[in-house]
Amino acid sequence: MEEGTRQFTDYSFFNMVSLRWKSKRLKAVHLTVPETGEDLSWSLTSEHIDELQKFKNDGLNIHLAVERYIPGPNPCDNIALERFV
Repeated sequence: MEEGTRQFTDYSFFNMVSLRWKSKRLKAVHLTVPETGEDLSWSLTSEHIDELQKFKNDGLNIHLAVERYIPGPNPCDNIALERFV
């Protein structure tokens, strides 16, 4: 298990999850990405998301979400979480 900043969420990330899940070495993936951030990108396609959802249905403990900032009067309440898987 490792926690920290990552600079990609693309086909490489998908391939890493897919290979480890299919080899039975992966049990959980939890990833929350800020909507905007320096050097961050989100390049997963809808096909990637669909496949990750299948992994979840087959037992992978996966959580994949994006934090979105919503302007408003109370900064503490201005983060919305859009969950993809």
